[in-house]
Amino acid sequence: MLGPTKVEIDGRILTSFAGTNYLGLSFHPRILAAWTHVAQISGLGMGASRKTTGTTAEVLALERKAARFAGTDEAIVTTSGTLANAGVIDGLRGLVDLWLVDAEAHASFKGFLPMSSAETAVYRHRDVSDLKQKLAKSRGQVGIFTDLVFPLTGDTAPWEEIETAAGDALCVFDAAHSFGMERPQPGSPRTIFTATFTKALGCAGGVILGGANWLHKIRERSAILASTSALSPPLSAAASEAITVVEDEPERIARLRSNIAFMAESLAIPCPKAPIFFRIERAQEASARALNAGFVVPLVSSYPGAPAEGILRWIVSSEHTRQEIRTVCDILGRL
Repeated sequence: MLGPTKVEIDGRILTSFAGTNYLGLSFHPRILAAWTHVAQISGLGMGASRKTTGTTAEVLALERKAARFAGTDEAIVTTSGTLANAGVIDGLRGLVDLWLVDAEAHASFKGFLPMSSAETAVYRHRDVSDLKQKLAKSRGQVGIFTDLVFPLTGDTAPWEEIETAAGDALCVFDAAHSFGMERPQPGSPRTIFTATFTKALGCAGGVILGGANWLHKIRERSAILASTSALSPPLSAAASEAITVVEDEPERIARLRSNIAFMAESLAIPCPKAPIFFRIERAQEASARALNAGFVVPLVSSYPGAPAEGILRWIVSSEHTRQEIRTVCDILGRL
């Protein structure tokens, strides 16, 4: 077993700064044991939708645990974070007249907006004043969408300010890059969070979190959710255990935050809230130099919103050592 920060490429064991396994949980023995136990009982699942026979005891248990963790009334478990965003848009079709979306919002939401039947407009990135101006001019039911942590930059949305300014608008916040490291904790019954279990929790699947009234509408009205196979029992059990591990081992989050701060200090950049992409002119050369030195910092050239020349997909986890971080920072810092 290689572990959460090691990969084998062409026979070499390398230290990986790739992926999204922020808390190193993908190899956690308790989570692997939960998956194995349920897989031996239920197999890999029936491949059925929630509207037929796909609603298993494990899925329901995960929904209860995720809702409790996030401080919301209910949760709807999906097979991915992207599907959670699509399910929200689909489930609220006809109920939202205008979507106001952060200009840098993730493609997993913006890409599904055409099926919403609503008008759409963007507000300036993280600009609450611009959002307020557009809200003042809007009519009908408004929906607001933003990422909580923007994956291309690591900067964060002022979501509590947005929630306060929203008034009668519905807020949808994508917590993909923060769920598990932080608890969303909505301050309004008109707030919905979407998230994934693939990042900090190191598992699979997605979730919609919010008040019972809005989630009931989404659950009953979304054809996308109704026709998609449910998350399998072993994957549901693994995600449930991952949430418990996060609660039982808060030191993992402390280590992650410390490592991110150490990385930012080593590279003389503002400290981000989450692992980030790096946009540098010599990204391809930097990735190659890191690989030669035994580190995987992959070049990504086709990510939505990324520049054509590519960017470095840099991920710091709670399980990286200071020496590993210092060494790869030295390599990249020269460029």
